[in-house]
Amino acid sequence: MESETAYLLDFLKNRVVKDQSVPLSVDTPLVSSGLVDSFALVEVVLELERLFNCRLPIGRIGPQDMDTVAKMLDMVKKLGKLLVSPGASRLSD
Repeated sequence: MESETAYLLDFLKNRVVKDQSVPLSVDTPLVSSGLVDSFALVEVVLELERLFNCRLPIGRIGPQDMDTVAKMLDMVKKLGKLLVSPGASRLSD
């Protein structure tokens, strides 16, 4: 999970976060601080689905579930429906 976490932090910093000068960690508030807007959350959800090879029920995900990387990863564990065998991530794609 460490490599997925590092990848997600890099993805957010380089493609999603409005102010790239802000240092990101797994506990950095993203939505509540305004670093990530609601439109960008769709892109993040799609990337989480690709990264973890799962489907996320978009209707059950709220901004609070996406506020930090730690919360995103927790949400994927709870709500993600695997498309392949457990333990397979798409990081090598």
